Amino acid sequence: MFPESRKQRTEYYQGLADALGLPLDGKLSVTATRALPGATASPAPNPVPKPAPSVARPEPLPAPNTGDYKWSVCLHESGHIVGALATGGRVVRGVVTRRDGYAESFGTGSVHDRATVIYCGPLAQLLFGDGDCPFANGDAAGDMENLFALNLRAAARADARAEAERLVSLHRTAIGRIANVLAARGFIDGPEAEAVYRASL
Repeated sequence: MFPESRKQRTEYYQGLADALGLPLDGKLSVTATRALPGATASPAPNPVPKPAPSVARPEPLPAPNTGDYKWSVCLHESGHIVGALATGGRVVRGVVTRRDGYAESFGTGSVHDRATVIYCGPLAQLLFGDGDCPFANGDAAGDMENLFALNLRAAARADARAEAERLVSLHRTAIGRIANVLAARGFIDGPEAEAVYRASL
C-alpha cells in the first residue's frame, strides 16, 4: 500500500532511494559527476581540501523560454527516451503535462536494459536540470517503484546505474534536443525522437 502522509512518503522514498543507491538529497555520486565536454569545474566553496577527489558537475542544459511545461520533467522524459533508443529499444511517444510526463517505449526485453532506461530519466534530470532533485520532489517516484519491482540484486542495479550514467553523459546533446521539443509542444512521437537522436550522434 502506498503511504499517504507526507512523513510516510518521505520515509518510503528514502527507503527506496537507499535500497536503489539513488541520492534522495540531490547529492551526486563521483561517477555521476564525470565532466562532460565543455563542462567546467565549480569552484570549491572553501579552501579546505576534501578527502574525495574533486569532480566537475556538468553545466545544466539551458531551459527554453516557455512556461507551459516544467523543464526538469522534459529532461527526465527525454532521458528515458534516449535511454530506450541507446539500448536498442523503440519509442512510441513522450508526453509532458504541466506537472509530470511519461515516455512510452519498448526495449530489447533484457531486465538490465529496462533498469538502465528507468535510471536514465532521473539521472538526466539530476545531472542537467537546475538543481531540482527528482528523488526529493517525487518526480521519480514511479521510476523508483518500477526499478524496485524488477527485483534486481544490488550489483545488477549498480551495473544498470553505471550504464545509465554513461549513456546520459554520452548523449547529452540528444537529451537536450528532445527535451526542447517536449518543452515546445508537450509531446514527441517515436519516429521524430529517433530522428533527433540519430542526428545527435
